Amino acid sequence: MRKYFMQLVTLVVFCVAAIVCCMDNNIAGAGDGFVDLFEKKLSAQGYVEEPVVIVHSFSGRTATVGESIASLFGGRMFRYSDGIGKFPNGHGGVDQDEISSYLNQNTAKTLYLGFPIWNEDVSEPAKEFIATLDLNGKTVVPFYTYLHSVNQNDLDAYMKHLEDRGAIVKPALAFRFSFSCKKNFIRKATRTEILKRQDLWEETENINVSCKPDSSAKGMTLCEVPEGDVWVYHPDSKGDGLAEPVLVRKTVAAFAINKTEVTLKQYSRCVEDGACPEIEMDGSFCGNLIDDNELLSVPCVSSVEAEAFCNWAGLRLPNIDEWTRAARGQSTNNYTWGDSFPADGTTLNMGESPGTGFKEYSLAKADENFKSDGFPGLAPSCSFSKGNSPFGLCDMHGNLAELVSIEEAENNHYALVGGSWMDVDPDTFSMNGSFGVGENFGFYLSGFRCVK
Repeated sequence: MRKYFMQLVTLVVFCVAAIVCCMDNNIAGAGDGFVDLFEKKLSAQGYVEEPVVIVHSFSGRTATVGESIASLFGGRMFRYSDGIGKFPNGHGGVDQDEISSYLNQNTAKTLYLGFPIWNEDVSEPAKEFIATLDLNGKTVVPFYTYLHSVNQNDLDAYMKHLEDRGAIVKPALAFRFSFSCKKNFIRKATRTEILKRQDLWEETENINVSCKPDSSAKGMTLCEVPEGDVWVYHPDSKGDGLAEPVLVRKTVAAFAINKTEVTLKQYSRCVEDGACPEIEMDGSFCGNLIDDNELLSVPCVSSVEAEAFCNWAGLRLPNIDEWTRAARGQSTNNYTWGDSFPADGTTLNMGESPGTGFKEYSLAKADENFKSDGFPGLAPSCSFSKGNSPFGLCDMHGNLAELVSIEEAENNHYALVGGSWMDVDPDTFSMNGSFGVGENFGFYLSGFRCVK
């Protein structure tokens, strides 16, 4: 009975592992459209390198990763067998001598070396064969697949071995797949990881922060953003306010953008000049949120007020491409500072627990271990320098969700981006967390900045 029970437990554990492994990689936005855009990008920047992909694969999962990499970069892939006498059937692939001969005749400078993890270490056939290759001066990108775990010390020793042999070794690509993962899933997961690893397909953007007062923009401080590319999620608005993001790659012309969200003091000057409609603050929650502090970002604005102010200042409302480029440059980061979301209260102004914020507007659970950012609602501009964008902009995440225009939208021509002082969900602050809105939609979470 114990024997059958243990077999059942093993089966259950394996099935659970299979489900988890096939869901470990976030494959959103990595479909066939991504391949087309990726190829256009490589072509546009004159990418002529055709890397060689060399894979040891036993079950075929590592080979599928290698095929995807070769396809994306237009390179050639070789899959080799497990070695004479070890696995007589060979499990497919070509003779290792054929690979060595090709490399001796080919001038490829980049090698993608793939292998499975066996017993927490690099597979023995991979170790043995790669030891025969001339790696001096080559850029090597290791990639591996695994099911259970990896011995990091053994992996580090292998990377050091490659470096000692003269290779320029880039960080490895890791993929956790179960035996049940289908090829289509593996291909999409590979594309997603390549998209994240911008160092593999594009030079790093050199950014010089330049923010200064502009007399032609009512003296407001503008930050310069040079012409460049941006990965942007465009909401496919359906008229119901829900944005379904679609990832596209675009080139954005140079522009300048407000360093901060427009403040109540700045907006009041526009009202005094008769160029902006007055926002009713008395008796509303927006008034409570501002609490007579003119240095806070002005809330409760719709596109009508935002457009009026920007026009008065000789500027305009940014479109979603410009806002996203100002927030993260040409990177694929989820946030201005990177991919991980901090919960220490020092990077952005966000939601509070009922005990430290506006109780009736708190989205955090009362018993949740939630770190306060020190402000029950809005925070003064630039209170969180750790969250600044690469171009020096403050509060691109949190404080107020910002209005941007969406020129391609069929229905809602505006969206709110960046998350607000009330939000607590990391996805709301991410670059694909936009929310399509109508022209007259404004409330206590909405603010804006302008561009030139």
